Amino acid sequence: MNAREVLEGMIRTDRGNMTVHSPVEVQSRLDAYRAEILAEATGPENYSGELAMLRGLLGVLRATAKHGDFHQVQQLLAEHERDEQDAYAGLGEEATAAAATATPEDFFAAGRTYTRDGARYVCEHLTTDPKTGDREAWGWLHRTDGTRRMERMWAEDYPKWTHASGSDQ
Repeated sequence: MNAREVLEGMIRTDRGNMTVHSPVEVQSRLDAYRAEILAEATGPENYSGELAMLRGLLGVLRATAKHGDFHQVQQLLAEHERDEQDAYAGLGEEATAAAATATPEDFFAAGRTYTRDGARYVCEHLTTDPKTGDREAWGWLHRTDGTRRMERMWAEDYPKWTHASGSDQ
């Protein structure tokens, strides 16, 4: 048994006649966790195209060093340093441009709170119905009378709610 199989066995998918977590949801969450760990292990790029630039530089450096042209190696490293400084300088411009062209969300997001007519909906997690393919948001509906209950939301519900700014976890 590998670690994934052990984890799948540890997560209950049934409790008598009541489903705790669907096997599809367990698989989806484990896949998402794996992706997060891999992203952390490889680390994000500091700027767009950083990894490609470094791989290209390494290929050129290897070929240049094989021929013993160390003056050329120094020139390549200096050129890379200038390119990298330009890339870091462009980060502020990219962020501004990205914000200006960002498209609005089209569905609930886990960890966010939404409001409507005094009620609050706190989205806990997202899943996809394995039979219909419909996206579902699962979370807590906090009613205006102080009571709450677990509630599912679908795509047609999203436009009725407003994201409460500052509510991201």
